Amino acid sequence: MKMLIVIYALMLSLSLHSTIINIPADYSTIQAGINASADTDTVLVQPGTYVENIDFNGHLITLGSLFLTTADTSYISLTVIDGNADGSVITFQSGEDSTAVITGFTIQNGMIATMLIDGGGIQCDSSSPTISNNIIKDNIAEMGSGIHCFNSSAKIINNVIRNNSNIVGYSPPGGGIFCESSTDCLIMNNIIHDNVNMDGGGIACYLSNGIIINNNVFYNNLAQHLGGAIRFRQASATLSNNTFYDNDAIDGLCLYIENGCDITITNSIIWNHDVSNEDVIFLGHTSTFSIIYSNIEDCIWGGIGNIDEDPLFVDPDNDDFHLQENSPCIDAGDPNSPLDPDGTITDMGALYFNQGTSIENDELQITNYELSNYPNPFNPTTTISFSLNTENTEDTELIIYNLKGQKIKTFPVILSPESVFGKGQSSIVWDGTDQTGQPVSSGIYLYKLKCGRYSSTKKMILLK
Repeated sequence: MKMLIVIYALMLSLSLHSTIINIPADYSTIQAGINASADTDTVLVQPGTYVENIDFNGHLITLGSLFLTTADTSYISLTVIDGNADGSVITFQSGEDSTAVITGFTIQNGMIATMLIDGGGIQCDSSSPTISNNIIKDNIAEMGSGIHCFNSSAKIINNVIRNNSNIVGYSPPGGGIFCESSTDCLIMNNIIHDNVNMDGGGIACYLSNGIIINNNVFYNNLAQHLGGAIRFRQASATLSNNTFYDNDAIDGLCLYIENGCDITITNSIIWNHDVSNEDVIFLGHTSTFSIIYSNIEDCIWGGIGNIDEDPLFVDPDNDDFHLQENSPCIDAGDPNSPLDPDGTITDMGALYFNQGTSIENDELQITNYELSNYPNPFNPTTTISFSLNTENTEDTELIIYNLKGQKIKTFPVILSPESVFGKGQSSIVWDGTDQTGQPVSSGIYLYKLKCGRYSSTKKMILLK
């Protein structure tokens, strides 16, 4: 669980004229490669430790380790950008949008020792990049020690954010992430743990609206004052399918919601906080707050569907927050929420229990095959590539599903002899439309390569 990362091989919006710049083959430093890049280029970094403080300088590019091209998560820990305690490790401050991507790195040892600059690991100032599949650790700042988003709509997806802390003597918010004066930030599928700050050990959201916090695991975060996992201040946010475990603070052990907030929580687990002394959730009198279909220790909230039962995690002492098969949280989420990937009613918490009733359950897994899509996430198109080690290619098709298990689009596949595994690949381009040609919405989709009784399924993300 400590190294749990949801695997997506990321590249966004590459054009036919894009260039791949290799580090260190083409340039000895990452910054030099960025400076030489043009929009839609990719700066691809070989394993190693790069002691740099990097600024994207407005370049709408993808910066990635070999994780980007292989989906091998070992490259994330093997490819390190070290800030040498000399400012933010990564800076976005020139209006970059979501097509500016950083993926597949360990980002560490950033330090901000001034109140004028924030974001020890990553600083997003009036910029909205995509930050995905990174380990962001051991950074120090006055505010937003791991990531600071100011006037931003950043997408923070599939990262491990841990052991980030504030400067001793300051009273800052946001150990892991600080969203300040921001709108529509997406914080999804992250593991946020062992961060320390004065307020909001895991996350702080101040003066921000439309913040989406979904499918994250928060554990062992500490606020020395308010909000062990999250502190909200004059903010609106929706939280769905999160797991909160053993966070701590002087007040608001898990969540501290000040006056003037609008917060909605569904399908979540809040457990193992020291309820003998303080409130697990502190709520200001003038805030709007709703929590439904959630498992809350020492529950005093009257929302529909809430329970107070041991969630029966697999091994929380070793940071495994998957559900055991007899957990009361299975199928206990809001029945109106999207179904879990196995086709059942959503479970409470970030990590659903697979009941084996997915679109694959009556089929055998393909072996000796290749199946991937590129880029992922994507907008507006992605190329799904595949090959099969089989002479029998009859009844082969590629099917796109949504998370409810509903078919979106089917592509018949005719494999030529040159497409057999080891001799070449075939590919299909999906343009984000359904069978009728209508565009589908942003979200996670499944693509399944099916050959007779054999199949394999993978996930992809459409971002608009």
